[in-house]
Amino acid sequence: MELAISFFQALAHSAIGFFLSFIEFVTARPKSVTDRVIVITGAAQGIGKEVAAKFAALKAKVVLLDVDSEMNARTAEEIRQSGGCAYEFTVDVTKPEEMRQIANTIKDHKDLGCADIVICSAGILIPKLLEDNTDADIRRTFDVNVLGYFWVALRPSPSTFDRRFETSSTFATGEHVAERYPANESKLAVKTLRFFVDSVFAYRLLTNLPRLIVSVFGREMGLQEWLLAGQNSQQQWIDELDSAVVPCWVIFVLHKAFHALFNKDYLTTQKLCKFLLDVAWEKFNIGHWSEVNICWRRLHTLATYLQTMHLWAVGSLKEAMQSCDKGLILGAPLRQFTLTTIATQIHSELSAVEPCPLPSKCSSSVRDLDKTAIMANFCVGITLRAEVKRIHCPSLTEFEREWLHSVEQKPVVIEGALDCWPAFQKWSLEYFLKLAGHRTVPVEIGTRYTDENWTQQLMPLHQFVATYFGENESGDVGYLAQYDLFEQIPELRNDITVPEYCCLVCDADNVDVNAWFGPKGTVSPLHTDPTDNLFAQVMGAKYICLCPPDDSDMVYPIESGLMRNTSQVDMAEPDFDAFPNLQKARVYETVVGPGDLLFIPRGWWHYLKSMTTSFSVSFWFRPSKEEVGAI
Repeated sequence: MELAISFFQALAHSAIGFFLSFIEFVTARPKSVTDRVIVITGAAQGIGKEVAAKFAALKAKVVLLDVDSEMNARTAEEIRQSGGCAYEFTVDVTKPEEMRQIANTIKDHKDLGCADIVICSAGILIPKLLEDNTDADIRRTFDVNVLGYFWVALRPSPSTFDRRFETSSTFATGEHVAERYPANESKLAVKTLRFFVDSVFAYRLLTNLPRLIVSVFGREMGLQEWLLAGQNSQQQWIDELDSAVVPCWVIFVLHKAFHALFNKDYLTTQKLCKFLLDVAWEKFNIGHWSEVNICWRRLHTLATYLQTMHLWAVGSLKEAMQSCDKGLILGAPLRQFTLTTIATQIHSELSAVEPCPLPSKCSSSVRDLDKTAIMANFCVGITLRAEVKRIHCPSLTEFEREWLHSVEQKPVVIEGALDCWPAFQKWSLEYFLKLAGHRTVPVEIGTRYTDENWTQQLMPLHQFVATYFGENESGDVGYLAQYDLFEQIPELRNDITVPEYCCLVCDADNVDVNAWFGPKGTVSPLHTDPTDNLFAQVMGAKYICLCPPDDSDMVYPIESGLMRNTSQVDMAEPDFDAFPNLQKARVYETVVGPGDLLFIPRGWWHYLKSMTTSFSVSFWFRPSKEEVGAI
């Protein structure tokens, strides 16, 4: 009976304690850290470095403690150059006497004094399973991750730190990995130690870590899991490179690069990765892109993995993000490996530290447009003009009979077929910047791809939006055009579905899906495609005019070269002196807005111009051995 009473008393105490803690949590107001002294161990790189930079940006005085004096000094200098206040000290957290000396030095420093917050970020994670660690490995892990926490936060004399100082440790645990790595066991030990100190000494501990620390520490586990995946699977990945294509000496260098990465020899890793990427790049530039052997693109993917991992490991998130995206754009996925998940993880961490807000000059709102007035500004002087017919969500049978396989195919705008897409509720410039602001994408620069000064450039999405959307003083036009953005960023792919009409011809997996994203004024010249196309408008509005294949002679195709599927005429300002027969061409016109699905039959000429900020998705769905032309 007494045992039961004690149990319920303990349960009541726990419930009251939880309730009071919850009330304190939900009513707590954000605190300013301006001029507060923030002591961070393991601050030279990784989590500690990013946390230090965040606090410095909030006008705190950050004190960087690390055993690597050179890297620590470099980090402090970077913070100072960014306008922050940083002080660096070299110390080994596993040595209590050094910690006492440093603690007293900080306390007696004229610009510092007692620490307000101590963040224990020093830690090691050896990328080996528990059974593969030596006794020395395990001892070192616990010395740094557990005793190091004790010597930093708890052991100094009461006069060293303000008795009210707050401590925090960056730890992460998970049932699926907690038993596999000694580092996780050490972090669980720290969690227990923190609970003990909170109960006995009544220090105020930061048991709820700031979002920054939590999100950044998530990288530590993701990074180590990907390193472990590389260790366990590197031979399987390398075996996907055909030795008849990729020479043995290149394979040898690849093995050496893997070895350097797993041994944390990042300088060697960097040099070997650059060499391997240069080899792949040289092969990319011999002949046509479609003729590049898949093995060279897979080599590029593996070299990108190595480069991204070493940049990730040293805390260079922006460079890691750029490396990973470039690998996704130029490389090819292996059967057992893709870079997409790594890219998503890195972007999540990077955006937590450095979000991408919408520039003030930009707006996601799109005003209503007068479609009749828009069409009046194009194809002036052409007499045979008609508006593209509109129908509401036909059945598969009706679409196949009346449009897809009719004797005389014609374009048609289908309304209501895309109502189920989450994209219509979610997509905006703000959404894209939050989801993918730091992702690198290929941007076409120039009014149209037929212009002499037209070029392409890789840039982060936030730079693309800031440079070419809204009030663009330079007058240049940037366009993310004919690009499979959904393969690179699968989160966007979840917001759309392949229209069922495509499945009348082929499986959904055989449909070529491309994104077309740009500001007002982007132009695709009059041209044809070798496949049927369902063109979905998600954001904004586009003017589109089309001419039947029988009128090809009247639209004056470019006579030679790779652009023979492109017309010489400008449908916005037709020159009838240079192209007199254009007046006789039959023109079908429309303005598509959000939710419209335009069927463009194979071989039909079509010209497009965005009237507002616009996002379109094209679905080419007739199998063809020919290269799909630009839209």
